[in-house]
Amino acid sequence: MIILLFLSSISYAQSKPTIESSLKDLANKVMDHIYVEILNSKNQYPGLKDFGPESLLRNQYGIDVIQYKEASLDSQSHPLKKPLKFGVTIVGLNDTYFDPGQYSFFNFGFDLLELKFTGYQQGTPKDGFDIQKLIEKYGQELWEQQLKKLPLQLSIKLDNDQFNVGEPIEFTVTLTNTSRTALKVKDLNLQSIALWYNNEKISASDPVKTKEIVLAVHKSIVKKFQIEGFAEAGPYKIFVDYVMTFKGINPTATIIFDVVTNEK
Repeated sequence: MIILLFLSSISYAQSKPTIESSLKDLANKVMDHIYVEILNSKNQYPGLKDFGPESLLRNQYGIDVIQYKEASLDSQSHPLKKPLKFGVTIVGLNDTYFDPGQYSFFNFGFDLLELKFTGYQQGTPKDGFDIQKLIEKYGQELWEQQLKKLPLQLSIKLDNDQFNVGEPIEFTVTLTNTSRTALKVKDLNLQSIALWYNNEKISASDPVKTKEIVLAVHKSIVKKFQIEGFAEAGPYKIFVDYVMTFKGINPTATIIFDVVTNEK
């Protein structure tokens, strides 16, 4: 759920934007993570048996391209199964790299970075390899870079490093104006933010009930929140989504913590 907040389908045109070097480096870092995980998954998915260095190319920006085609299957042993084929790279928002007529074609964009994942896949059996799951996983690095370009920055801090089972979870949310001008914003409360833990919604925002205030340059709103404790021990993740959007992007923040059994 969380990761789907930053994946947005994009249309494409013919103009080619410039990709700054720092973003190019970040894009290659993300593509390298995807490539390594595919290599490490070869034993888990038989369809990846032919994946290797020959599947790694470069696009017009010098960003890695992963393009793979499984060798032909034995038609007698696998009469209905199609060979696994997929491709993925990162390009400018308005670029076309792969033929959009190929199989399950997709574009997942980061508007504020003017970048997008583009790719395709043929053959996604139930519980089989899915290139889009890796895009969701490692695209988080691009999402976090995109958040830094927003005029409002959201952060979350826990009062403790860990909590006991059943202990209320207290945390502080900070909204900071990092732009060059004062901004009219929604005050921080349970109506202006949506809270999630481990992909389950705790509260939903209701901006109509939230008053607007003027937030001066480099000033912050700081508010404490408390939610009910958790009945089971384990790792938990709180995700905070602020109601105001900028070019379709909401300021968000995430924090991970542990709930432990209180042994007396």
